[in-house]
Amino acid sequence: VGSTGADPGTGVVLTTHNGGKSWAPSVPPAGSIAVTSVKCTTAADCTVVASDGTADWSAATSNFGQTWLRQGTLPAGMGGGLTLSCAPAGTCLVAGFTPTTAGHGQGALALSTNGGMTWVSATVPPGVGLLRSAACTSSTSCLAAGTTSTTVSDVVPAKGLLLDSSNGGMTWSASPDAPPVDDVFGVACPTKTSCALVGTNWVGTPVTGTGAVAESRDAGATFTPSTTAYTPLTLTAVACPTAVACVAVGGDTVARITLPPPRGTRST
Repeated sequence: VGSTGADPGTGVVLTTHNGGKSWAPSVPPAGSIAVTSVKCTTAADCTVVASDGTADWSAATSNFGQTWLRQGTLPAGMGGGLTLSCAPAGTCLVAGFTPTTAGHGQGALALSTNGGMTWVSATVPPGVGLLRSAACTSSTSCLAAGTTSTTVSDVVPAKGLLLDSSNGGMTWSASPDAPPVDDVFGVACPTKTSCALVGTNWVGTPVTGTGAVAESRDAGATFTPSTTAYTPLTLTAVACPTAVACVAVGGDTVARITLPPPRGTRST
């Protein structure tokens, strides 16, 4: 999903039916000038976050993008990448920020318990840094990730940030330990116990960013750095189509990630 980039532009939706080898244009949600993120919970059911230039809202399809139904409007003032995560049961989260002062913002999360039909603002700790991604490991346990930086006008090297929720995303608290990934951009949890983080590791003087990955086997309670091949650019998104196989992207880099098999299973 994306935008034509023209002024005013229109939203763009592309679909693939062969694992990404080729892509074809589909119909974007009516009135959208940009589609910022997408999540599919089945082979036919998908939800997107779109903008018409005045508000951001969600739209849903039950036929893999052939037609769209506009849904609820996100809480006013939310900005950022507005990365969407949805569970098959209907819980959806959107990560972003709300402006505070010029060039700065505070992390924000929008929550829907009915698949995007309506949205409310979740309660996050005051002064929290920018949030970029969220995922739920169960109907009650969820994670949100981002950076301790509050600067929205530039990239400022900072530490990674993790929030957790035990009530399905309504209220959040900060994890006491910083994750082993600086400036987290993406989190995915393909099982109730396995999660992956991707983002930046800041190294050197002056600092430069390289891709970084961490994995958890306890539903995000703790994360450990993953052994990675050379990834010269920040990894900005991750998706896990199976319990052990994930794909991350950043710039022109595509990284293949293998998670440990869930406890009690044999690796094959």
